[in-house]
Parts: sequence; C-alpha cells; structure tokens
Amino acid sequence: MTDTDFSASADSAALRTNGGGQDWYESRADSAPNGPNQLTLDETTIGSNSTKKAKLTGDATYNAYLSQEFSSIPTTSFTAQWDIYVDSITNIANPDRTGLSLIGYDGDTSDGPNSTNDDRWAYIAWEKVGGGDTGAVSLTYRDNNDGWTTFSVASSTLSLDTWYTIKVVGNVTADTYDIYVDDMLEASGVTARNPSATPSHISFASWNDAVGTFYVDNVTLDDGVGTVALAQNSFRWYANTDAITPTDPWPSGGTDLAEDTNVSATYKPSDEDIMRLRMSIQDGGAQLDASNKTFKLQFGTGGTCSSVSNWQDIGTMASTTAPWRGYNNASVADDTTISSLVLSGSDVGGTYEEENNSATNPNAIDVGEDGEWDWVLQAHNLVDETNYCFRMVESDDTTLDTYTNYPQVMNSATTFDASFEGGNGENFVRVGDTVSFDGELDIGAGGYARTTWFYFSMNNVLGDTIAFTMENARGANTETSTWTGKRPFYSYDQETWYPVTNDGTDNNPAFDWNAPGNSETFTQDTVYIAYGIPYTYTDAQTDITRWELSPFASSTATLGTSVQGRNIHLLTFEDTNSPIAYADKKVMWVDSRQHPMEVGASYHARGVVDFYIDADNPEAEVFRQGWILKIIPDLNADGMYLGQTRANANGYDLNREWNAVGPNVGTEEAEVYLAHNAMETWTNAGNSIDIFLDMHTKSSAAPGAFYGGSINTEVVEDGIEILSNMPLANFLPGSYCVDVVNSNYGAPAYTVEGPDVRWDADNHPTKANTESWGRVWAKAAVTQFETNAKIFSFHEELQGDGPSSATQTLVTAPGKFHAVFDEAKGGAMTYWYDIENQTTHGTQLGDLTNGVDRIIWDDGTNRNLADSTSVATSSTYLAGPVILKRTYSGTFAGVSDYDYTLSKTIWEDGRIWNSFALTNNTGSTVDWADMSFYNSLTNTNFTLDRDNDDDTPTPGTDNWWAQIGDGGSGIKAVIANYFVSQTGGWVYDTHASAAGPPGTTYYQDADGPTQNDGETITVNWVQQIGYDNDILANEAAIDVYSDDIANPDTPTATKGTFTEFSAADGGLKFAASSNKAVFTYTNADSYTKKKPAFILTSYAANTAPTLKVNGSFLDSESGSAHATSTHIGTSYTSFVDKDNNIAYIQYLGDVSSNVEIQIGANLPTSAPSDASSVISTYNSDIQITVTWTDNSDDEDGFIIQRRDDTGSGWGSYTQIGTVDADVTIFVDNVANNASNPPAANERYQYKLIAQNIIGNSSGAAAVSAIDTSATAPTIGTPTADSSTAITWTWTDNANFENSYRVDYVTGTESATDVDGLAADAVSWQDTDLTPNTEYTVQAHAYHDSRGESSASATSASIYTLANIPSSLSANADSETQVTASWEANSNPDNTEYYVENTTAGTNSGWVTTTSWSSTSLSCGTSYSFRIKSRNDDSVETSWSSSASETSSTCPGGGSAPAAPVATGTGDSNSSIGMGQSANIGTVSSGGTNVFTYINSVANFNTTVSNNNHHTIQTHSFEIIEMDLLTNIITIQINSEPQIITLSLDETKEIDLDGDNIKDFEIKFEDLYINRAEITLTTLLEDIVDPPNLIKYEHSPKVYLVENNKKRWIIDGNTFLSLGYNWSDITIISNIINYVNGENLQLSTNEFVFSSFLNVGTVGNEVRELQKLLKQLGYFTYPSITGYFGPVTTQAVKDFQRANNIISVGYIGPQTRAALNSK
Repeated sequence: MTDTDFSASADSAALRTNGGGQDWYESRADSAPNGPNQLTLDETTIGSNSTKKAKLTGDATYNAYLSQEFSSIPTTSFTAQWDIYVDSITNIANPDRTGLSLIGYDGDTSDGPNSTNDDRWAYIAWEKVGGGDTGAVSLTYRDNNDGWTTFSVASSTLSLDTWYTIKVVGNVTADTYDIYVDDMLEASGVTARNPSATPSHISFASWNDAVGTFYVDNVTLDDGVGTVALAQNSFRWYANTDAITPTDPWPSGGTDLAEDTNVSATYKPSDEDIMRLRMSIQDGGAQLDASNKTFKLQFGTGGTCSSVSNWQDIGTMASTTAPWRGYNNASVADDTTISSLVLSGSDVGGTYEEENNSATNPNAIDVGEDGEWDWVLQAHNLVDETNYCFRMVESDDTTLDTYTNYPQVMNSATTFDASFEGGNGENFVRVGDTVSFDGELDIGAGGYARTTWFYFSMNNVLGDTIAFTMENARGANTETSTWTGKRPFYSYDQETWYPVTNDGTDNNPAFDWNAPGNSETFTQDTVYIAYGIPYTYTDAQTDITRWELSPFASSTATLGTSVQGRNIHLLTFEDTNSPIAYADKKVMWVDSRQHPMEVGASYHARGVVDFYIDADNPEAEVFRQGWILKIIPDLNADGMYLGQTRANANGYDLNREWNAVGPNVGTEEAEVYLAHNAMETWTNAGNSIDIFLDMHTKSSAAPGAFYGGSINTEVVEDGIEILSNMPLANFLPGSYCVDVVNSNYGAPAYTVEGPDVRWDADNHPTKANTESWGRVWAKAAVTQFETNAKIFSFHEELQGDGPSSATQTLVTAPGKFHAVFDEAKGGAMTYWYDIENQTTHGTQLGDLTNGVDRIIWDDGTNRNLADSTSVATSSTYLAGPVILKRTYSGTFAGVSDYDYTLSKTIWEDGRIWNSFALTNNTGSTVDWADMSFYNSLTNTNFTLDRDNDDDTPTPGTDNWWAQIGDGGSGIKAVIANYFVSQTGGWVYDTHASAAGPPGTTYYQDADGPTQNDGETITVNWVQQIGYDNDILANEAAIDVYSDDIANPDTPTATKGTFTEFSAADGGLKFAASSNKAVFTYTNADSYTKKKPAFILTSYAANTAPTLKVNGSFLDSESGSAHATSTHIGTSYTSFVDKDNNIAYIQYLGDVSSNVEIQIGANLPTSAPSDASSVISTYNSDIQITVTWTDNSDDEDGFIIQRRDDTGSGWGSYTQIGTVDADVTIFVDNVANNASNPPAANERYQYKLIAQNIIGNSSGAAAVSAIDTSATAPTIGTPTADSSTAITWTWTDNANFENSYRVDYVTGTESATDVDGLAADAVSWQDTDLTPNTEYTVQAHAYHDSRGESSASATSASIYTLANIPSSLSANADSETQVTASWEANSNPDNTEYYVENTTAGTNSGWVTTTSWSSTSLSCGTSYSFRIKSRNDDSVETSWSSSASETSSTCPGGGSAPAAPVATGTGDSNSSIGMGQSANIGTVSSGGTNVFTYINSVANFNTTVSNNNHHTIQTHSFEIIEMDLLTNIITIQINSEPQIITLSLDETKEIDLDGDNIKDFEIKFEDLYINRAEITLTTLLEDIVDPPNLIKYEHSPKVYLVENNKKRWIIDGNTFLSLGYNWSDITIISNIINYVNGENLQLSTNEFVFSSFLNVGTVGNEVRELQKLLKQLGYFTYPSITGYFGPVTTQAVKDFQRANNIISVGYIGPQTRAALNSK
C-alpha cells in the first residue's frame, strides 16, 4: 500500500476510479444518483486536519464503500491503523450506526470485504449512545456470535466531531484481534466474524441501515511480512590470484592489511595494478531468497564516504577513462559461486565478479547472515590526492539499506608522520587540498586518557593552502570543550613557529582551520603542524645542560625515573655571594609539565630560570639575593616524549595523583611520588618552601596576567590563576596543588595558567613572550613576600608576535591593589585591580588599546598622552616603604619638541597622584583650544568639573578637579578657591562606587590656555584605587607641595554616619543628621594642618551652618542660626547650596592638635528631654514594636536600649538601635538589630534616650516588660511503672511558661491527653493504662499570653509492663510428655511467655501461645513448672508460682529404671525389670552380678588396655528364653550378635571381636521365676600391657602404677581430680606384686568433675561445668542452663584448644583433669 494519506488522489473522481489492486477504489457505488457525492476527496479543515482525506456519506437507499488491499495476504498476523472522524449518525435504525470498518476477503475482487458476512473477518462500527443527537458515541464490534458488542473506552468518553486513531492487531493463526483507540488497548481477543474470510482488504462503508457522514485518513496496513534489509558490512583487500579464493592480502609481499582496513597512501596501488576486494552483505530484514537479486560495484571520491555524491559504476576493461575497471581473469569464470569464505562473520557465499553486473545471488541469506561477494579491480590513471570509496548497489541502482563500512583507497602523494618525539596524530587522509585526521588518545589504562594535542609533519605542500579538519576534536575524551577562535602553529624546521592567520572553526565534533591562512601558501615542501609551540623532553634536557653552566646553578639531582625509565630532574639555583644569610633566604619551588599538552608551561619555567640567572638584570639580582630557586622542568617526562595530551604513560593525570597527607609510593604515580618526596625530604631537613608555582597553560582564554575576575579552580584551568588572589591569607581551597603544599609545607601555591594558542586577534604566543609571562608570574609572586616594602614595582618587556614590544610596570601593594602603567602609552595607567574589594577596571595587558586615564589636548591636532611613548623611566621610594614615585619622560604625541614629564606618586593605600608637566620647546606659541580629561569608566556618581576661570596656572594650569556624589556644579568659589590654593589643580578620580559598565567620562575645556615657547603647563589629577573604609577612615587631605604627605589625618566619628570626601584639600564629607554633624578631628603630633574644609550632604536648612570647635562658638556667635545662606567670618566661612542640599564649611585656623568639630544649622545649648509613654507591643518572637511620645524639639535622634531576662534575672540595658529626630517608633527585628534581634523564650524591657550634640536625656523605660513565646520542652526517657502506669518526663526549656500539656500520639484508645500541668513541671504519671501496650507522647509548654508552644522536637514511646500469667497448670499427656497451660491475665495477644520445667532443666523459649508441652521425659516422674512474661520492650516479669505433674506410669508397672551402677568389686548387684534396659557399668575381673528378667537388656562395658591406653568397649546381653525344668537359659549377646545357652552354675568365655582372645566370662548362677542371676567377669588375658590403675581382688584400695611402683590413691576426690574413671581400673590377682611408692592425696573442697559429659547431658555437673567455663571466659551464654548443648560444646572445644587437648567437644579424662586443676 502506497497511498496511505490519499495524497496520490488528485480529486474525488480519481479517488473513486483508482483500482487495479494497488491504491484506493470505490468498491461498491450502487449506481446511486448521488453516488459521486457519497465518496469524495475532501480538502477542507475537519477538526485540525486540513490535508486530503476521504469523506463517506450514506443514505437510506444507497451505500458508500472505499476499499484497499494488503500488499500481500497476511498468513500469521497483521496491523491495520486509520484515523476516523465521525461527523453525524442518522436516526434510521435502533441502534443507529455508521463509520463501518471491515477487514476481510474481497470475494468478487470488486467490492471489498463488505458484500456478505462471509467476506467479513473483522467488523467494527460507531454507534450512537441513547438515541438522538447527544453527541456521545461508542464503539462496537460484531464477532462470530453474530451479535454486536458495545465497549467503552477507558481513556475518555467518545464523542462526535473528534479525530480518533483506531488500530486493529490481528492474529490470523488464532482468528482473533485486538482493538486500540489512541494507542490504548480497549478490546482484546475479539473472535473473527468469519474465520474463513482470510484478511486481504480493508473497507470503510456507510450503509443504507447505517447512515451517517465520516472522514478517514492516514490508513496504514502491515501484512506482517518483513522486507529484505541489506547492509554493506565487512571487507578486505587482496592481491589478485588465479584462484577463486584470494590468499594474498594487499599489498602483495608487504605488511598485510587487516580486515576492514583501508588502503592508505603508504600502500596505494600503482597504475594498472590489479586488486581483489572481498565484501560482505548482511541481511537484517526478511530472508533474501536464492536467485533473487543482482548487484554491481560503484566508486566515488571524497574525504568522507558517507557524504560522497558522485558515485559511478566500475568501468569495463574496454574503458580508457574510468580510474577503476573490472578486470577479466581468464583462470576463473565470472559469476562463479564463492565456496570458501574469508571474512569473519560470513555465512554463505555470493559470487565472484569481474565486471558489472553480478549473477543473481546463488544462495539464500537468512536474517542476520552475511553473504560474500568478490570483485576484481584494475587501477587505471588514478588521480593524485584523491580518496576513492567503494560500495555495492543493486543492479537497478537501488542502494542498500545501510552502509556500515566503505572500502577505501587513498591515492595520495602526501605522507604524514607523527612518530617523532612529541608527535601525535593518526588516520590522516588528504583529498585535494583538504586534510582530515584524528588526535591520538593517550596511552595507558589509568582512566584519564585524553585527546587534544596534535603534532605531525606532512610533505607535498609547497605552494598549497591546506584546509585541516581534526575529526575528533570534540570527541568523548577530548580535553578541550571549545575550539572557537583557536589558531594552531606551523613550522618548516621545528624551531621557528608561526601561528596560522585565520581563526579556526568549532564544528563539533570537528575543528577546522586553514593554513597558513588567508591567501598565503606554504613556502616549503614539508611542514610541521602543532596545537601549540612544541617543547619536548629533549628540549628540556638541552635547557638543563645550558642552565648547569650558570654560576648560580647550585646542583642538579636526578630524582628517579618515569614509568618508561626517563630521568626526572630537580635543579637548584642560588646566589652564594648574596649578603643575605642562607637561613634567612626564601625558597621558590617550581614544577612544570604535569600535563604534556601544556607546552607553554615549559616556556614559563624557562623564563623563570633565565630571569634568575641573568647576571646583568638588577631586578634578577634582587631576586637572587633573597631567594633560592628549585625547579622540576620535566615532571611528566614520558608524556612530553610520547606526545600525550593529559596523562603519563600509565594513563593517569599526574595533577590528580598527589596525596593530601604526604608522599606515598604505593598510591601516587611514580613521577608524582618523586616530586612529592623531594619536597618532603627538603622540608624535613628544616628547609622552607615559601612559594610553590605549578606551571600550566591553557588555550581557551587570553593570557590576562592581571586578570581581575575571581580565581578559577585547577579543574577549570582557564585564565591566569595567580595575581588576583595572591595576597589572600587563605588560598584557593579547590586547587589540588594548594591542598598539597599548604597542608604539608605551609607555602602559598599558585597554579599558573597561560596561553597555548591565542591571546587576541593581534597577539600570539611566541617562545619569547611565553617565557616573559613566566618571569611576570615569578616576580609578582615574590612581591607578596617582600618584607622591606609595602609597595613594590617591577618592569617587564612583553614581546608581541610582530616587531613591536611593550614595556610595562606592575606596581603592587600586597593585599591591596595592582596597577599597570604602560610606557608605550606614555606611562598611562592601563589597568588596576582592587584586591580587597575584588574590583577590576581597565583592560588586560593583552589589549593595550585604551588607558584608564588619559589627557587629550588639541591645538588643531589631537594630542594624547596614551598615544605617546616614554623614553626613560625611574623609580624612587619616598617616606620609607609607603610611597613609590615613578617618573616617565617623553615627547607628546604628534608634536616635535613638545616634551612632557609624568610623575606618579603612588601610595600603598591606593592613592595615585599624577603631575603632568608639558614644556613647549617648539620655538613657537601653542594655543590649546581644547583640553580634555578622559576616563574609560561610566559612573553615575562620578562628576568631572573645573573652575570657570581662564586663569594663569600658578602653580597649576586650568584647575581641574572631580567631585564624588550628587553635588552637581553649584560649588561656591570659597571652596573652589580653596581647592586651587591647596592642590594646584589636582583632579581627584575615585571609582569606589562605580555603578555603570565601562564607558567614557571626560570634561572638555574649550578655552584651553595659550602656551608660549619655553613655558611649562602642569595638569594634576588624583586616583583612588578601591574603596575601603579602613583606608578612608585614616585618610585626610594631602598638600601636594608641603611636607605632610606621609601623615594623613585620622578623624574619628562620634555622631552620625559619614564618608570621607576624598578631595585634595583634606576636607571631610558627612551625611547630615537633623542638619548637624559632630566628630573628633585627630592629627599626628608632628603634623600641622592648614584651614581644613568640610562638606555636609543631606543638609536641609536654608541658612549657612554654624561651626563650633572644642565646645566653643566662633566669630562671637552663641549658637543662634544664621539668617543668610552664607557666613564669612574671621574664624570660619560657610554657605549652603540650597539647590543640592549641601553645606560647605572651611575653618580658617590652623589645626595642630586634636579638636572636636560640631556643625549644624541651629546648635542646641542643652540635652533634650526624655520621651514618655514608652510601650512595647509583641508582633512575633522575632519582632517587637516600641512606640513613645516625643517631648523635645531639639533632639538629633533617639537611642533605643533593651534589657533581657533569659530566665535568670534582668541583664543591663544595652543599645540595640537608633532613630532620627521626631521618629516615635522602632521595630526591634533582625533588619534593625542584626546582632541581637528578639528571640523566643525571653522577656524584654525597653528604654528610650533622646540625644543631641550637647548630650543625652536620662532615659525613659517601657511601662511593662514583654514576653516572647515559650520554648518547646525536650522530651525525656519515660518509665513503665507497672502494667497500667507510665511516668513521662521532659526538660523544662521554657522560662516564663504558665503550664504544660502532654498529648498522646498513639495508644489513644486507652489514654487521655492532659493539660494544666504546673509550670516548671518535668514529669507526670499516667495510670489506668493497658498492659503491654505502646504509648507515644509529645509535650508542650503553655504561656497565657503567647499560647501553646510547638510540640517537643522528638516524641517518646514506651510499652507498659506485662502481667504475670495466671492459672498455671500441668497435665500428663504420656509417659514422656507433660503439657503446661496458663491464662494471659489481660495481656494482649502479642505478649511473649517463657515456661520452664525446673525438674528436667528445659524451657519453652519465648512463645506467644498459652500452653507448652515438655517432651522426652521419664515415665512415672514428677515434674515442676513455672512461667513468666515480657512486654514488647523485652522487660520481663517475675516468675509465677509453680505447678507440678507426674508423667504417666512406666510400662509393666514400677518406677523408672534406676540409674546405672558402676561396679568392679564383684559384690554389687543390679536388678533389671521386665522389658527394661539398664546400664550396669564396667565389668572387672572380680565379676559383676546382674539379676535380670526375661526379655530385658543389660548394657555393660569392658576395658581393654593396650600400651597403657585403655579402650572402653560397650556390650549388651538379653535373656531370650528360660527353661525352669532343665534350668537352662538362652542368652543373646547383642553387641556382636551371638546366642549361647547356659546351664545352672555353668561358665562360658566370650570372644566378641574374633581375635581369639577371650574378652569376658558369663556365668549362670541362680534361677527364679522369670529371673536369673548372671555374673560377668573380665579376663586378664585381654590386657596385653601392664595396667597403670589397679585394684587387687577382694581389696578396696586403688593404686597408680608408675615405673613398677604402686602408689595408693587415698580418696575418691584425689582419684577424680586426676581425671580418672572407675572404668579405668584393672582388677588383678594377688600374686602380682609391685614396690610401694608414695601415697597420692589431693585435699580440696572444690567441685570435682567425675563424669563423662557430652551433648544432651543434663544436670548439676553440667551447671558446674558452665560456671567454670564462664569464669574462664569460654562460656558466653547469658545464663547457666545445666543443659549440655551447642554453646557448651563450643566452649569445651575452646577450652581444650587453649590447654593443648584435642578439640573434641566432650568431657573425657584429660579434659576432666584439666578442669579439676583450675
């Protein structure tokens, strides 16, 4: 389907007549009279759709149909989608429908799937909701049930006159489909109307019983069958062979080109060379069937194959013009099928081809498979510097869907090389006069590999201009984020470098530029191209060799080697003849080239060293005398050598590898460790590092050595990161070098950044000027540490990139300012920077076009100081280290013999006094018609003015001056004349409050003076760098001719606010308060000030102010106001500028000591009266309003005082603010009282004091104190007192609360909030609560006036205690089980219980049930139980009373079997009941008597000794038959199953283990009813070695046999304490004798372990074991249980390991002995 949006239909008729199974057709017109109107092509705007669309309109008689077919009949699935707009549905049926959409089979190929139900597979319609024209509609479908199903749309209510997108997704296999409305699934799994109607068409219809009007657009049909999608994939070049399978990769006999590798200029073919090109095509769509497509090969030319547009077919062999021809190989037939695949990933073979076209593909290619084709080509007259690209297309020129790779042949005569030292670049392609390449990525796997640096050579460029493109300039790993304006460099000899003359273009991701630039061409055949001027590792070694020849070279050390083994050097320079002692010298430490691409850093370092060792430079001599220089010039030696961008050979950025705490060989890269360790070693030896310069460069900004912006971080590395922040006490915290050096060595560290590529449009780096910048930075850094000068200057000649140069003077006051004066501008200031206030004015040194200040006079030809060049300069220090005088001499621009001298007196506080003297030596009169003072700043508060007299300049010329503020031009002559007499025409220029952007401010004097030959005119002006109160507060007038220039006045204000009027006469400017001002005028004892003048701004009175000195009125006045605006007296003069509200006062006497000055329109004679009715009003915790009644008319204002009570009593009244006269309100808040505003939880009282210049009133206090709101309490830790009571606690944080309130947050079903608790309360107990229930509260403080505080910051939670369970009982369930039961006793269901069987020593653990069964019990035994509970806070109750129960009776009657009896004496009996099993111990030679019933089992042990090792063997026997008539019994030996019979008094020997040694005897001694007496005796024959524990027959004594001596073990405690068991004893005959030894006896009252203990053992001995192991630190369980379980096992193992006993976990003789010894 092609016409999805009806765009192919020209009009309605075309729409109805299309057909032929391709585009739309009217499938059923019904020959209606209005048929043409029923199906039309509509181009009006319907909804928002103004494109072509189909319109269908039905009526009650005739139908309208529109049909289209799928491109192929779907066999498995399909998708149909269309836009539909239902305009109307006619009321003709019930329900009413229209907009029929049908998908199915067109049985008669004419009317679509609509004529009969048999044709319909999917059937959808629009149905009117509720009848009538309501506008609401719904969708409905008809499935195989033959009924209509209406479904609602979840996303919205459907309506008429709205476009909707309908999508049907059909499953032909299952005959179901899904319906989507606006991409939302609305009906799923709809059964096909007629499953046999195979979907092949779609139709839209309006029928005679479904009448309406609707529109259809954007119909798409997807038959589910994919299309073949081919992609050109891999390739490989081969030399031609006579076989179908190529075997010799191109070039023949050379280094083979790998797969997907293009033929470069190095391997380009010669004319008539024959090449084979094996290519693969991948199928990414449907299967490409065999014999389906034919292909041909094309070539095109261009640098980027994907952009080639001149594709053409490979020529035939007969072609004489085609550069590439198909070659006929006679040995291989054309169109042969390829059978041997040579490319990776290929799956099937295509064909071998010599000339276009190919045969059809011989094999099918499945989806995802690759097929190979082979092409044979002959190069024929290839064009030089041309890049040839190749591609396959279908034989009808249809291109493939995708071209992943293009094979290329680069026919270039140009060769490229980047394999030399410092080189970088790859993938070079030259096409004509264009060259593209990539920067190489840094080597190393460290994760910081970058690209930006490039440096390569190329030939064949003579007479050419080349357009270069760095393809990956803005790639993922680039180091440079913008390339705008960059200009790389070129050289013919790698020594002299030239910048290209045009800006490059940042065409992200590429960078483009032309070289040499403009219309220039290269003048030699070979050229080197580089990002910046290269400085290699070899260059560094050359410099090191040269520097070592200097007499100031102290030492050269090799710190170690880099990753690749290159030496890293540390050079030390020192003037050993310096008059300064070695210990007093400072140290500058420099490193360079952490980043290899920043080549300028090496030139900076070279500049520093060359400056230091310059024996003819007086500034260098000063540097050398006080400083030692240490430098590492080759820190990243490998990166310099390899041509890396950022990293070392391991791929790490060295500048990010410094440890903050010191050198670490394990974590720092080798190069960093060597440098860091050298610094550490130096300082550890007691040496200092006073300045650390880390040299870097960057290409993204102009150099701007005196850059005035804020310092950038090391990461940004943009701009000059040195001068603007050098004076600060704490240096940049984000700079890594600062972190390293400051934290370890206490030195300020400067990361010095400079230019690599470009400064501005006219200036570029050269080796010389880049070295010059290095000197600038070193000098500037040194100035900050000169202790003998507060102001310091140095000069530097900064070379441009042409013949011109500029010598500039930097004057700096450490911590205060920098200023730059340019000799090329006549000494004019071109830049200044206010360090303290971070303010910059002027231009950077890279652009010296305009000066900050300029003098322009015009005698018909404009003369400009800034256009002049001074020819000589000198510097003189005045008044010690405070003042520097700098003098420039030259000839005024444009006038021969018109000479000038510019004298600049520069103070360390930032004042610069300029005296500009011009001498007319021209031989004639010069008439200065116009004079201008020029400034490059716009300042709304800066006004230039002058006196209006064309007076003779004595001593000044035209008397120019400047005024700061809003004074305008109405300055009276008395003040102007004073300026003239005092200053001689100084212009005072301060930019402290500059508000506007840089611009122009100047004053022009149209009546400039006439200057005779030989006459000198002097113009003076003053500048103030910065605006700082500490300067202004200590500065007063300066007399330019007198001797008081070093002693400024220091006025101290006692009333009002003022700023100093920085006029040359020393006048002070004040802002008037009530037309008055008062201050103390303070002077140094050695200073005499003449006639001080003052200015009072904001002066509202109309009469001249009165002056009062030291409390006395002058000129016989008494304080009454003047009657006029001017007062001229003998002691002072004053007047008022009523237009501008400014008063001027001049004291006509001399001041030789401190004086108090009072100025005012009407000075009072007494202090003002107190205010009254002082009232304080609470607004909020942080704002209180104070009001009062003003009872005085001569106050200057009010002082507001306040005293505070923070809960411990009233403090003293302190001042919190002031207000002006006549003000009767003060708001105490942070705006007016920033240091101590009101706060919560305090009490305040206010006092008002009226004041004037005479004094203060006594003060009136507020009538009452005022409280702020209470502070919330801090909730404490509650206590659960019982199951029904909790005590809550809190910290009383409030000072003036009236009560407390406690609110329950949870547990409200059984708890009630409480309020009205006493003030200062800190606890409350709540009772009648529920057991084991969690309660959470918050507390509030309450103030009667301020209300309730916020809730406590944190809430407290706790559970009430649980009740002890009640009604404990026990019930025997069986012989081995007893169940204990109890009641919860009001505890909730979540309460846990713990039941203990105290008899058996077992427990239930914590459970939530109300019963527990104790199992594994003995029959017929009484057991006791007890129980306790705990709440959810794990707080336990005490134990309940006990309950007892006896387990069920044992089988056969009687009690539980007796405990086993260990004998060995032959005189103890055991009786074993019927059906029972009993242990009878270890038998001995003396015999053991057993009385046993039939069918009962006797268990016994025997002891076998071998080499003094005793082995206990376990046995059992059972009487299985008794014959009372014959007195014969039958016994079964169970351990080694044997059956024996015994007669009365008969004895038999038993061999259990088959070793032919009898183990024991068994004797039948007596017989009773069902019971027999048996005697067991161990035989001595089984003891192969003498025993060590023996007992003689018929004797109770036990002996220990050692060394053939027997020692009597006197008592049982001694026996057991030695770790022995009774079973260890061997009973021997009396005939065996031993020598008697010393008796054994251990006297102890401690517990003695005597039993074999292991897992499952229960009892007192286990408890004693646990106690001892806990005491020894092995048993960690919190309680003693008496049960031998896993915890006890582990404790035993730990004890055994600690005592060198095999760790088995049970208690045997060795372990018992060890335990008994503790």
